[in-house]
Amino acid sequence: LTLARLAIEDVQGQAIRSEETITFFGQPRDADIDFDVADNALPRAIVATGTQPPRVSMYPFRVSGVSASTGNYASVWKIRSQRTDEKSALDARLRFGSDGAKLNIRSDRDAPLSAARLLYAGSVLSVGKIDAGEQSVTVAARNPMGDWTEGGQLIADEQSKLRTDILLRAESRQDPVIGRMRLSLEPRLIAFSDKNDSSVSVDSAMSVRSQTLVRTPITIEPSEIGAPVRVDPGFTQLRRDMAISLPYRAEAESWADASQGGPWLVAIAAPQEIGKIDPKQLTLNLDLRATGFNFTIQRGQVANGIVQESPNAETILKWDNTDGAKNVTIDLTPADVDANGWVWLRITADAAVVGESLIGSIAGTSGQAGLNNWRMLRFDATLSGTVAGAPQPVIETWKEAVALNAAPRRPAPKPEPKKPPTPKK
Repeated sequence: LTLARLAIEDVQGQAIRSEETITFFGQPRDADIDFDVADNALPRAIVATGTQPPRVSMYPFRVSGVSASTGNYASVWKIRSQRTDEKSALDARLRFGSDGAKLNIRSDRDAPLSAARLLYAGSVLSVGKIDAGEQSVTVAARNPMGDWTEGGQLIADEQSKLRTDILLRAESRQDPVIGRMRLSLEPRLIAFSDKNDSSVSVDSAMSVRSQTLVRTPITIEPSEIGAPVRVDPGFTQLRRDMAISLPYRAEAESWADASQGGPWLVAIAAPQEIGKIDPKQLTLNLDLRATGFNFTIQRGQVANGIVQESPNAETILKWDNTDGAKNVTIDLTPADVDANGWVWLRITADAAVVGESLIGSIAGTSGQAGLNNWRMLRFDATLSGTVAGAPQPVIETWKEAVALNAAPRRPAPKPEPKKPPTPKK
């Protein structure tokens, strides 16, 4: 007989909301079973035990004071509880400095936490082991897109695979188009407790397999005004407030195949909680599949803190009908940064002219690539700068955006004044 237990503890300060799911696996067994109480009354009986830990008895299953049974060993019990426990307090705070993000953790739990991961937006970042007490952890590089394993492991033991599967089921859903998406974009610290105490005691000998998933929200602390900061990939945000049709989903930080070419105006932004950033430098590391397209990224899309599209601005990255990874680091100017401290870029994908095909040769014409798709395989952005002010609400600098090189708009014709009616004779 085997007992499998999964507990999820949501910790916020000293308050803990927990839920246990306990499943018994074994062969059906003939027994004297009392059906005076319906099977569905058993979970209520467990919860009704109050502060005392529920006790489940075998041969057949019984709850103290209740004469009822599920009838066989293949049974599932759920227990929900909420409590305050000073020994289980957990607090996690994220702060950005010149060397990137550091996670400051205080844990008062009896046992260490293993396989910890930081979930931010659609990114998964490895944290490692969390011991009791206070510690500061430098956040590692984020996993590749769609990878939820601990530290991007390619080969893992059975426990690591199981824990990754638990994490996926608890924190994400499978989208048929773009893959895994987070259920909530709230920043969270996720880890597994090395101590698996159950709220249920069983008086029969059996094999026990248990996992306890611990979750707590992460607070992003504002950095000191004037302090240098670096915001690494995983924390920088790709804003598409002006580019709704851009084939990018922030929930999964995932790009889809696309045939349309834009242009799109997008912004690279730091987390708003840090404070208003005065960015000095931007580094882009991109990997693109773009055969059949000429793909360009331009800077200089801001004037006086307001977004204004500039089709003839400087090109900082370009792919001419090719694939591959490229990177660039640029020193930023006021022509790149709006009043929010966001860096604006212009992205364009134009279908490339291809060589003459057999039909094109006969017709005496050349064609364009019309059936190809392009896709961004990696989009990593790093912002470096200083904190210029306290956190502020977002300013819609793009609301009145116009193209700098567009033809001037013609003023609407003024309506002709109405003539007074001719008086009747």
